[in-house]
Amino acid sequence: MTSTLWTRAKACALGFALPIAFAFAPPVAAQTNPADGAGDLDCLAQAVYYEARGESPDGQAAVAQVVINRSKIGRFPSTVCGVVYQGRRSGSCQFSFVCNGALRSSRDRSAWERARAVASRALGGYVMEKVRNATSFHALRERPKRLATSRAGVQIGGQVFIGEGRLAG
Repeated sequence: MTSTLWTRAKACALGFALPIAFAFAPPVAAQTNPADGAGDLDCLAQAVYYEARGESPDGQAAVAQVVINRSKIGRFPSTVCGVVYQGRRSGSCQFSFVCNGALRSSRDRSAWERARAVASRALGGYVMEKVRNATSFHALRERPKRLATSRAGVQIGGQVFIGEGRLAG
């Protein structure tokens, strides 16, 4: 496994202020820009990290399942990165962290490693049975009125996961 070192010029071009003698592994925002050909693992790990890092392992796996499910039906992009970054250019992001600046903040290393492990497991074929067909989820704290009127969902931790029926296999 190789480590990428960034120059001060490249970091500044991305909007990062650095001391002169500073080199680091690329920040998540730079690693997972779909225009740069980011891999599914990085994109899925970002979704898990920013949408569910405070949730249980089941809650994190459920978020990963939703992203993978979306990539399997025609209404959404067909790649994991496409799903995660859908709406970025128009400012109507499917996942708020893509548009709200969260990608520019530092991340907790241990939480990031857990998110990558969850993403890796999901990409390896693990299916979160509780939310097998879910294609959306909502944090209870952010959308209680919508949840009260939506189709029945499965609550895991602080989020409700809503299914769409049969997915293409």
